[in-house]
Amino acid sequence: MKRLALLASSLLCCGLLSAPTGAQSLLKLLPHTAAPQSAPVSQAEDTASRISRLREKQAALLKILQRLEAPDGLASGAPSDATAAELDERHLRIAFSVSLIDRQLADLARLAKVRASRAALDKEIHAWSGLSETPPYPIRLLDRFRAERDNAQQSLTALRARETLVKTFSERTSREVKESEARIRKLTESAERRFGLGASPGHQGWARELSQIQLQTAQIAAATLQTIGELQEAELGVAQDQLQFARRKLELASADYRFSAEEFATINNELDADFSRIEQRRTALAQQQLQRSNNAELAQARLEQLRNRGDTSPQLTEAARSLELANARVEASTYGGEFLRGMADAQRLHRRLWNARYQGLHRDETSDRLEAGEALETVRPFISMWRRGLEQQRTVLDLRLQRLDALLADTSDPLAQKHLIALRNAAEEALPLQRSAYSLLESMEALLVYTDEELGTARKELSASERLDEWQLRLTQWAQAAWNYELMTVEDVIEVDGNKITGKRSITIGKVLAALLAFVAGIIGCLLFARQICRLLISRLGWSDSNARILRRWLLTVEFMVLGIIVLAWARIPLTVFAFLGGAIAIGAGFAMQTLLKNLMSGVMILGERPFRPGDIIEIGGISGTVMDIGIRASTLRDANGIETIVPNASFIEQNLTNWTYSSPRVRFTVRVGVAYGAPVKRVIELLDEAAQRHGLILKDPAPEVIFEDFGADAQVFALHYWLEMGPNVTSRVVASDLRRMIEHTFSEQGIVIAYPQRDVHLDASQPLPVTLVSPVRES
Repeated sequence: MKRLALLASSLLCCGLLSAPTGAQSLLKLLPHTAAPQSAPVSQAEDTASRISRLREKQAALLKILQRLEAPDGLASGAPSDATAAELDERHLRIAFSVSLIDRQLADLARLAKVRASRAALDKEIHAWSGLSETPPYPIRLLDRFRAERDNAQQSLTALRARETLVKTFSERTSREVKESEARIRKLTESAERRFGLGASPGHQGWARELSQIQLQTAQIAAATLQTIGELQEAELGVAQDQLQFARRKLELASADYRFSAEEFATINNELDADFSRIEQRRTALAQQQLQRSNNAELAQARLEQLRNRGDTSPQLTEAARSLELANARVEASTYGGEFLRGMADAQRLHRRLWNARYQGLHRDETSDRLEAGEALETVRPFISMWRRGLEQQRTVLDLRLQRLDALLADTSDPLAQKHLIALRNAAEEALPLQRSAYSLLESMEALLVYTDEELGTARKELSASERLDEWQLRLTQWAQAAWNYELMTVEDVIEVDGNKITGKRSITIGKVLAALLAFVAGIIGCLLFARQICRLLISRLGWSDSNARILRRWLLTVEFMVLGIIVLAWARIPLTVFAFLGGAIAIGAGFAMQTLLKNLMSGVMILGERPFRPGDIIEIGGISGTVMDIGIRASTLRDANGIETIVPNASFIEQNLTNWTYSSPRVRFTVRVGVAYGAPVKRVIELLDEAAQRHGLILKDPAPEVIFEDFGADAQVFALHYWLEMGPNVTSRVVASDLRRMIEHTFSEQGIVIAYPQRDVHLDASQPLPVTLVSPVRES
């Protein structure tokens, strides 16, 4: 039984049987002439004689099968100790052999037709002298030859795959034949040793007969596979001839063809007619779906009414079946509507494919060919998606039909069978539309392939200049695509027809680059404008360079802020785009901006109150120096050592500020001198005043003033007070040094001594002073 199942499954996998069957034959019940031959049948053998012999074998097997299928005939010709499994195996092998012979007869008849068609095809090929149409050939003739080529190629591929499968199962069947022959030889030799030549009594003889039946079935299967191989060989020959013939016609037509405007107009008219038919069917199906939906609602109401009354009569079952059938019909209309909607969309794209094909072949411009290629790329994803959708819908319909078939096979109630048949008919309503959708899909796929092939050939024939133009156009298109690439979208208030609505704006690379370029150009314009304003203030209004520089810096700050807002508005980039920073970053930026804003506002207050100006000498926080610059965030001080210190503007507001030149640049300084006692006071005062008057930087008004300050412990102290007008070229320390040098020189000439610390030591002489001699300490 295992060997029989293996053999049957092998033949079923090859698609050789129309229904799974099995057979077993009792060899002794067959006449000698009916025994199947194990020798391979020659291909040259007359088909009619082969059919005649097979019919004789089949008739003998049918007699045995009728005898076994008669009442109590299953054990006919079997020993009494034969098991039921062995009897069933004999019956199955007989039936299997009959089925194999039926298959072989059908294949022989088909083989005769294939050979006849191949002979007719060979005659047509030899008699063919060219196309009946005159060149240039129409594009549809080229498509027909391409379809013939593709169909022949597909048939050839499928036949070669089946040929490989048949060879595999033929080898397996040959092994089965050899194993059966070896088993029969062993059983025969064993019987001869025990009972003599020709004797086969008992169960051992029955086992040998079963083995012979197995051999007979394997031989019939091998002969069937051989016939299938002959049929496939003939079909392969026909497919190869058809492929070569189609290639010849296609090569001839491809040499000179055109897509004329008249043919294009005819195709458009046909597409319009197809689209109109689809729309009419959609309208009719929509009305049908509405009517069926109403019927389903009525059936639902009737069922609910019967359930509410507690009715359990057959009317309730009938109402439930009516509702199920109504829903099935609504679903069938829904599926049909989906198929028609997809076909309507596909027809629009079908027209676009034809337009792209005509544009790519009929026009010579490089841009037209590229546009045609882009049109193909836009259609390709729809075709792929539509195929997946159709396959999913076909799977759903197939599963529903299989479920209904299974229920129908398990049901014996006539009313239930009638209901299931109605459900199956409703489910099959969408099948014609499904087949139409698949036909349109395959037509579009073929058109896409053909157009790709033609445009690719056209591109190969381009000259160098045309290829350069094509690349330039492609680069332009890629640049445009990159320019319009969307980085993000942000919500913004958009005005549509005078109404403001909240919508989304796209932030593209082009907008960002345009904003940057505009901002850079604006910065250059702002710099030029601020520079011109400063020049006018200096030349016309007499402003100082430092004040003009401060104004320029603040003017640029305001200009940049306004420029940023204007550029964002011009590029249609809303300010909400910066919301992507997020809460955490915004908080951190807030803390960082706090000090900056404080210094910025302090700078504004400094410019408004003007507590100091560039060039003023100020002191703050232990730092003193000349104000060199007042910036937006900080100001710069330069001390006497030339070291510049940047002080935040907020420090000038928060701390005490000393401005030595706030209201006037004149500052009083003092030089103190101590002279020895005994020097003429009046002459000292005159000399000090003369020294101050001789110095060129000391102001005459107010005049220097000499003050006799004090009688010191070591000297008479005089103070020379003088005024300086502070400026970039005046250093108080240098002036003080000059005065001291002049005073020292004048006092030396006049014999006036500048006192230094002196001490008088007084000793008590009321008694003699003790004198003690101390010897030096020797080092050990």
